[in-house]
Amino acid sequence: MGEPHRDPQSMNILLAAILLLVTAAWLIALATGKLASMRGLVRPYLPAWFPLANALLLPLTCAIAGLRVIPFRVNFIFAIGMLGQASLLGLETDKHPVVSFAVTIFLYYEAFVLIPRWNHRIVETTRGPNVLGLKQPKT
Repeated sequence: MGEPHRDPQSMNILLAAILLLVTAAWLIALATGKLASMRGLVRPYLPAWFPLANALLLPLTCAIAGLRVIPFRVNFIFAIGMLGQASLLGLETDKHPVVSFAVTIFLYYEAFVLIPRWNHRIVETTRGPNVLGLKQPKT
């Protein structure tokens, strides 16, 4: 038994709403200083290699979270993981501020250029030459 078929437009609206709420909560935590205190609590328990591994794996997690091939439930888990990784990216900025800047630039490029291209390519390859037996109009 697979997932029930869901309207892609309603899924996009749901994902956008969730991302806006989580981003607002993250910005509030950042502005009130709670994010810095949470990082201070987590830092002693993480191994020395974690900040670099987190900085390198964050773009990969973002790419997996943005793909349309993955079912929504799995995609949502990767999106939450990506937000956690982005929150912990500040651990690396203490020693190497350039890493944070580079990862942020790459995430924006990936989110607004690469992932839409990948999703467009996936939609085009799964659509095939015809839909419901009708030939696709040439554009």
